[in-house]
Amino acid sequence: MKSSIYYFIQLLLAISLCLAIGCSRKSEKAKNTFKPLEISGGTLTANPNPIQVCDGSGNGVTTLTWTITKPTAKRVEVHVNSPDGPLLSHTLGPGSAKTGKWVADGAVFYLQDVTDKLPLVEDNTLAIVRVTLTTEGCR
Repeated sequence: MKSSIYYFIQLLLAISLCLAIGCSRKSEKAKNTFKPLEISGGTLTANPNPIQVCDGSGNGVTTLTWTITKPTAKRVEVHVNSPDGPLLSHTLGPGSAKTGKWVADGAVFYLQDVTDKLPLVEDNTLAIVRVTLTTEGCR
């Protein structure tokens, strides 16, 4: 089952990348819609998502919020762009964290189960969320 989750995550990320680089002819608003995903043990959301960026910097700020539904997961970490990427936050149980103004379009955040020193690998991913940026509504 864990390998099925691994392949599902890869497929989801490939589809998301395709949408982000324009494989579809949908509007910007439609392609930036990405629902939080419950993989096997939690939820991870970003608010706002998409992030409106009107200053031309290409970077935005969002707040991540997570819950844990896997009964054995007690300690979690949030990593950036891969299960073992840069650490954003670590908590015992559910939590939230605000990013700085460094979030780029397509950034992916991973909620990792690190209970009892579990390794930072895809099998221990509880949830992911991809964040996009938009200039829609800027003047």
